[in-house]
Amino acid sequence: MEEIISHPQESVTEFLQKVYSEPIRDDLIGQRVREFKNTGAVCPVSFTPQNTKRMSPAAVEAGADMVVVQSTVTTARHMSNSYRGLVFSELIDALKVPVVVGNCVTYEVATELMETGIDGLLVGVGPGAACTTREVVGVGVPQVTATLQCAAAREDYFRRTGRYVSVITEGGSEPG
Repeated sequence: MEEIISHPQESVTEFLQKVYSEPIRDDLIGQRVREFKNTGAVCPVSFTPQNTKRMSPAAVEAGADMVVVQSTVTTARHMSNSYRGLVFSELIDALKVPVVVGNCVTYEVATELMETGIDGLLVGVGPGAACTTREVVGVGVPQVTATLQCAAAREDYFRRTGRYVSVITEGGSEPG
């Protein structure tokens, strides 16, 4: 951190790009989780789907209380460069901590994700003030609509299975 603070202003952007281009080291993930846990805090961790299988075991081993798998749009069926891909049911069995997955906006995808055994579902694509998904790719569902669809899926899933999955609506809304 001191190196960043003391770096000359005219080259700090290039320096930060170099720092952030380095792969994240598993030992540093564990170290950071332990630092949080040593304060007595609850420590959730968040990963993109492509990094979850590699990074989440180190975080959980260090004491992480929950794993969040988050991308702009997440489904239980996805493309992967790895042989096996990320299978949520296998991840959940391996980690033994609550797993929250998102983001999604439809009844069908919410149901599909809940059927993998996830503990929580993040809802929303593109409604936040800082998010440019709707403008860039032209895809999005109004936050209230997405929340209602995913909550309805959860209620139907709960009636069918007796298993309650938390639905977390996370996104903004804009007037108009």
